[in-house]
Formats: sequence, C-alpha cells, structure tokens
Amino acid sequence: MKASEGTTYTNGILAKQVQYAQNAGLAVNYYHFARFTTTAEAQAEAQTFIKAVQSVTDAKNMVMVVDFEASNFQNLSKATNNQNLAAFDETLAAAGYQKTDLYTMASWIGRYIDTNASNKGWLAQWPSNPSGDAIQVPMRGNGPVTTGSPANHRILM
Repeated sequence: MKASEGTTYTNGILAKQVQYAQNAGLAVNYYHFARFTTTAEAQAEAQTFIKAVQSVTDAKNMVMVVDFEASNFQNLSKATNNQNLAAFDETLAAAGYQKTDLYTMASWIGRYIDTNASNKGWLAQWPSNPSGDAIQVPMRGNGPVTTGSPANHRILM
C-alpha cells in the first residue's frame, strides 16, 4: 500500500486500508513514491516512509518498497541515483526494516539505476502490443516483471 511520497505526503487513509486488507486475510506491505535527488533528501524521505508505516504497525517484517520512477531521476547520473537509493535503503535498515525492494521501469536498469544480487527489483515493462502470453506476469528478481494492463499485475494500493 502506498504509505508516503516525498517528504510532504503521507496516506491519510492508510490505517483503514491496512484494516480492510487484514480483514480480507491479505499480507500487507508498503511502498514509498520517491522524489529525492540528494542523499540528504533520500534519508529524509526514508524517515517520512518509516513514520507513515509506524503509524499503523510496530511490525518490521514486511516488504518496504521504494517506487523509483519519477521523471526527475532521468536528469541525474546513474551513480547519484544509486547512491541516493543506497542511502534510502540504509535508513530503512537502521530502523530495523530488512526486507526492502525496488520498483522501477525495466528500461531504466543500467541506464539510470543499477540493481544488485540481493535487490534485483520489481520491474515494470509494458509490451507495445499486448496479446496472448504478453499480458502474463513472469517473475524476475524479487518480484514480477509487470507486462500487461494494470488489471494483470500485483496490486499496490
């Protein structure tokens, strides 16, 4: 579920969404839509994310995902993006969140960002002409490569 974005937005109905999901028997994980362009901003955004999640649970064993697809990241070097993501992840780890993941566009890997063996990411990849098997959701890394209409992939609220 979307918990936060940047340093100014936290989901005001997160507690209700968590309650509904848990009542339905669903496992709950959280994501943060990133806007950071510096290490300091990445750390501040991670703190915003942590506070939003801590407002609804004391648990630390869920997956904490950073949604990394804002267009401003294309204006930064890959090294800067990697450094900022590492700072974000390290801030989560220091707060006790050991299960982290990355959601980004498949076309950004190697161009605007790198992944590593422990965090291969959940990659969005839309086919130009979806049909037949092209709308299936194959696995890659820690999560699926999203290859169809939004109705055919894992739901983030």
